[in-house]
Amino acid sequence: LLRKESPTPPSAAVIAVSKPILTVALILLFIYLTLGVVTYTSIPNQFSGTKTNVIVDSLYFSIVTLATVGYGDIAPSTTKSKVLTMVLIIIGFFSLEYLLNRVVTHLLDLQEKAVMACIKTPLIVEEGRIKTKWKMCFAILALVLCVIVAALFLYRYEKLDLVDSVYLSLVSVATVGYGDKAFETLVGRVFAVCWILASSVSVTSFFYYFAETRIGGSVMHESKAENGKAEFILLKLLEAEKISEDDIKQVLEEYERSG
Repeated sequence: LLRKESPTPPSAAVIAVSKPILTVALILLFIYLTLGVVTYTSIPNQFSGTKTNVIVDSLYFSIVTLATVGYGDIAPSTTKSKVLTMVLIIIGFFSLEYLLNRVVTHLLDLQEKAVMACIKTPLIVEEGRIKTKWKMCFAILALVLCVIVAALFLYRYEKLDLVDSVYLSLVSVATVGYGDKAFETLVGRVFAVCWILASSVSVTSFFYYFAETRIGGSVMHESKAENGKAEFILLKLLEAEKISEDDIKQVLEEYERSG
C-alpha cells in the first residue's frame, strides 16, 4: 500500500497506464510499415512510377496509402501487386482508426496539460481547461505550419515553383492527392514519410476541435468534469489507504483491453 504522506496523484497513474496506447500504436505502425516494405521490395517491378531507393519508396508508398493521399506516382500494375495492396489498404484502414482516434485524443490531452503548465492567463484558460476557441486557433496554426514547412521544402529540394509548392502541400494535407504533383526525389520521399504522418495528426486535431466548437464543448466539458471527480475520489481512496497504485493500474489495464 502507498504511504499516506506521499500518495501518487491518480492523474499520474492514468498517464503512466496510458503509455500502452502509444506502445500499441507504435507496434501497429511498425507491423503495417513492415508489411508495406515486404510487399513492395519483394515485387518492385510490379509497381509503376518514379523510383528512387527501394526501401524509401516502399515506406513512402505505405505512408501515402495509410494516409489515403494516393498521389498515384507509385501504383500497383499487376494482379499480384494489386491484391497485396488491397490487403495493405485494409490493414491500414483499421490501423489508422486506432492511430488517429485513440492516439491523437491521448496526445491532445497531454498537449493540453503541457500548455496549461506554461499558460495560465484567464484569456486562454477557463475552469482549469484551455478555452475551445483557443484550442481551435492552435489547431489551425499547426495546419498552417504544416503547409508552410512542406511548401518551403518542396520549393527548396523538389525544385517546384512557389505556387506548385503550396499547391502540393495543401493537396497533401487535405489528402486529395490529384496525382499531377508528388514527391519525386529521394530526400523528398524521406521527408514525406515523416511529414505526412505529422500532418495527418494535425488534420485530425483540427476536426476534433472543430467538432468540439460546433457542439459548444458541452459534452467534452461534462466528460472532463467527470474525470476530475473520478481523480478526486481516487486521490481520497489512496490517502485513506483503501486502494493502491496496483489496484488502479489493474482496473485501467482491464479498461484498455475491453476498449
